[in-house]
Amino acid sequence: MNNKIQQAIKLGKLSNLHDIIDKLPKKQQKQIEERARYIKIAISVRQLRKQLKLTQQELAKKLHKKREFISKVESGKQNITLKTLYQIAEATNKEIVFQFK
Repeated sequence: MNNKIQQAIKLGKLSNLHDIIDKLPKKQQKQIEERARYIKIAISVRQLRKQLKLTQQELAKKLHKKREFISKVESGKQNITLKTLYQIAEATNKEIVFQFK
């Protein structure tokens, strides 16, 4: 975390996200964590597409999907399967690397 953000938290000008989430009911915490998983994948797919200078339409065509599907994936609204991730990797000549932390 950057020093300015840490200072703002210490001064009470900002709240630490984890402190806020920890105060929520467990059910809401779980929903947030689940949604965050989709958002992380969504961000990765969008970054890859942009890095390769592809439009959503161009990526969709490579995957034999509709552009709307790519839009939903990139917004975190589409539950993306492992199969689809491998299709994206193949279509973009990339390799998927999974990590457990």
